[in-house]
Amino acid sequence: MHPIEAYLARKGIDVETYAKRARRSPSAIYSYFQGARRPLRKHLARLSAATGNEVSVDDLLKYHGFELTEAN
Repeated sequence: MHPIEAYLARKGIDVETYAKRARRSPSAIYSYFQGARRPLRKHLARLSAATGNEVSVDDLLKYHGFELTEAN
């Protein structure tokens, strides 16, 4: 399970509410959960901040398989 998906389930927050907080579309969030897309590195801090940093940028980096040298 995607770490943000687990966070939302734990907190009882729906994807639409989270997407507004993260300034991403609900479809983008769902595509991250399904593995159809990876968030751009520049969006990871925003995605983490929308969880109150309970899901860290490192959690997202690891889940999405980013390499530290990857530039996207």
